[in-house]
Amino acid sequence: MDTVRVPLAQLDAQLPLDQSTRLVLIPFPDTPDVDETMVEIRTPEWVKWSETAPFNTCISLPSAIQWRHTPTLTEWELDVATVKKAIPETVSKVVLSRISQPDGYGGDPLQLVASLFEQEPNSYRIYLSLGSQNGVCCTSPERLFRIENGVLESEALAGTSGKGAGAALRESHKDQHEHEFVTKWIISELAQLGIQADADHQETVSLSQVTHLRTRISGTVGQFSLSRLISSLFPTPAVAGVPRSAAISMINQMEPARGYYSGLLGIVTPDWTEFIVLIRYLEWTPDGLSIRAGAGIVAESDPISEWNELNQKIKLIADLI
Repeated sequence: MDTVRVPLAQLDAQLPLDQSTRLVLIPFPDTPDVDETMVEIRTPEWVKWSETAPFNTCISLPSAIQWRHTPTLTEWELDVATVKKAIPETVSKVVLSRISQPDGYGGDPLQLVASLFEQEPNSYRIYLSLGSQNGVCCTSPERLFRIENGVLESEALAGTSGKGAGAALRESHKDQHEHEFVTKWIISELAQLGIQADADHQETVSLSQVTHLRTRISGTVGQFSLSRLISSLFPTPAVAGVPRSAAISMINQMEPARGYYSGLLGIVTPDWTEFIVLIRYLEWTPDGLSIRAGAGIVAESDPISEWNELNQKIKLIADLI
């Protein structure tokens, strides 16, 4: 498999003019200047790409497994307090993430991936081999955008509650405010690129463990720069925060490097292009498995409720281990 690494700003120049399909992997930015992010362009031997279509109780992970969390709960409470102290002077929202590692897991990661795909059909199900004994799996519900036949489709996916809690989400002032902000932000960013986009009606997305608010956004495009489009929309407030550059800076100061977690995986073909946000994220290396999930911290956030939200988001993976 041929692989090329270039800054995001050079992505357009590196994509082929032939009939080949390319995979594009983009990590979470390690600098507020997203254009400087190094992206990886791959020529896959094959690819299968298909789309299937507040927590106020304690959410526990399986007790038979010893879990190591980075940060710990105590550290998480301090991190949340740090973000809230910076509101509203520096930021209005920062999405913090947590790494959870099951000690002593000796199972087959590919069998875990197969079970996870079976249990989570209403998502993009992504498995990517990154070399010997290294891989990434995502069951992501979030599309950044798709372009086909001159039509761009994006979506706001923000606002999270427990399984079957769609009514509570629709009535939650905090979640509705967060969702409306992300929707308007995407439409505004597209408008700055000359793309007039409209929002569809709000709906709920039901996954195995959680429910999200989603609004589909679409507009017509002509000639466009893929790198400019990605730089405008990525990372979204749903995975980074607001304002974006300040949120990215805080994240990189407070967290271990995210790598491809909350980054992008895209497929660029002669007929269509689609990019997916890499969340609900499982990664394995020779050192073991790690699961990563995030929660948006705003002025109203309670650290224990946000910790429970992280547990809820990874509960399906944890139950299958």
